[in-house]
Amino acid sequence: MKQTKKERMHKNIMEHGDNLNVIFGLDVDKVKLCKSLRRIETALTIPLERYCNGEIDEKEITRIENNKLKLLGKLIGEHNLKMIFINRDPRGYALKIHSELSKDMEIYKDWGGYGILAPDFN
Repeated sequence: MKQTKKERMHKNIMEHGDNLNVIFGLDVDKVKLCKSLRRIETALTIPLERYCNGEIDEKEITRIENNKLKLLGKLIGEHNLKMIFINRDPRGYALKIHSELSKDMEIYKDWGGYGILAPDFN
């Protein structure tokens, strides 16, 4: 029987949550983890767009990024932040794992091979 879009999305979220738990050495609810990461990701979208359009400066975007990194550290552990960077190009995902680290990981990746923390499975 063919999966519905909702069933496929739920399956993808569950798998991604499992992968994140392994990568970061966590044992947390995978759906909550994915939803929390997605909220941080989407909260970066507008400021990064504004930064690229010259509406906010380097100091402001750095302040915003640091606030989101604090939330991220609480979620995945401060020690895991060394694997993460914020991509300032608003055309793609903001929260990424460095490609040299993610190449051997089971995780959703973009075309550049970067691990994506909060993909949109809609």
